[in-house]
Amino acid sequence: MKSVKIKTCPNSIASLDSLLKNVLEEYHIDDVYFPTILISLTEALNNAIHHGNLLDKSKSIFLKYGIAGNLLTFRIKDEGSGFNEKNLENPTIDENLECCGGRGVWIMRELAHELRYLNNGTEVEISFKVNFKHVPSAAIH
Repeated sequence: MKSVKIKTCPNSIASLDSLLKNVLEEYHIDDVYFPTILISLTEALNNAIHHGNLLDKSKSIFLKYGIAGNLLTFRIKDEGSGFNEKNLENPTIDENLECCGGRGVWIMRELAHELRYLNNGTEVEISFKVNFKHVPSAAIH
């Protein structure tokens, strides 16, 4: 997997756009997946910045990505204390509609093919089934 170190700063989220465009281009993945993956990564990075690292600028976030077959996987790891996803309330039921919390995880779970939390919740692994662009064989180096 390739790795990128990200600063714990809300402005870091803006870097995801160009990073994801580069990843899709690197692996010749159809651009149709861009919005879905970008939303999921934005939620994961936002959670790592705010809930994991608690906006502590001395901490970093580590994003790894790679592809196996048609499964594009991202791992976002923060330096926080972690959490138990089972303790999150369902944000879609009536009594939780006006409460804060859990929406980002719910969104990621809905958009991704697979979503797992590792290392006591300090790392989220998000995978997407993707299709590839048709690239003439002469264009591949």
